Amino acid sequence: MKRVFVLLLVFLFGFFSGCTTKPTKKVSIVANSWIGYLPIAYAYEKGWLDPMNIRLKWTNSLSESIVLCKSHLCDGLFATQFELLSHEELKKTYKPRFFVDVSYGADKILSNVFLQVLQKIDTIDVYLEVSSVNQALLEAFLREANISAQLRIIDGVQDSFLKEKFKHPSIVVTYEPYATLLKKKGFTEVASSKTLKTIKVIDLFFSNLDKSYVEFIFHQFQRAVHILQKNPKEFYNVVKPYTDGIDYQDFIASLQEIKWVLRPSKNLINFLKHQGFDTKNLVI
Repeated sequence: MKRVFVLLLVFLFGFFSGCTTKPTKKVSIVANSWIGYLPIAYAYEKGWLDPMNIRLKWTNSLSESIVLCKSHLCDGLFATQFELLSHEELKKTYKPRFFVDVSYGADKILSNVFLQVLQKIDTIDVYLEVSSVNQALLEAFLREANISAQLRIIDGVQDSFLKEKFKHPSIVVTYEPYATLLKKKGFTEVASSKTLKTIKVIDLFFSNLDKSYVEFIFHQFQRAVHILQKNPKEFYNVVKPYTDGIDYQDFIASLQEIKWVLRPSKNLINFLKHQGFDTKNLVI
């Protein structure tokens, strides 16, 4: 009887151990330092992605995220619709799987001179990440502000812009948390995704992963957002290494400029569809 009991315990241990074994497939997802992507960093730091063997690759820019995915080094990426619209090969490979947020002011146009000056001068230095939401934001700004100056384009990454000297009248197309850091260097806001009327910036998770992986990632992301809303200080302490040094007060302020849309409206889904995206695999 004792022998039978021991064998039963061994069987049960083996059975349940097998049920909790990680998938052998290693999965990589990519996100950059946009304020709206921090919940996935929180989930990663807490070990919530481990059960599905998911690794997070954190980048300094949208451009770097794009390079990784073009090189087939990721299974999914957090990005705006504009990164996929600017890179047709990515759009064919990675489909929108769930909504994250709508930018309501956190994407910004900053300048070291006043708007009235930008509208009169002949040449402007423009710092941005080309072929990203930065470019779409710049085009909307130039159009709406009636700026016709010659542009000297400096394509780079956001953290490198923080080190620039800016000796000439300049525009930096940026987003949080970098916008807050640039303002502390004397830049002022001349437009944003809130004030511009001809652009809507949506952040999503794009992927070619199976539904089971996507639903798992979505639930961990949603779980982290709930922690953020319930205990923002604890959340901030965990993700602080991912925020490029903004303090807690600025972190909270920047969150006021995005709207979480984990459960999007039909209108928002239709908006994405009208931009040419396949929306049939969305987690909604």
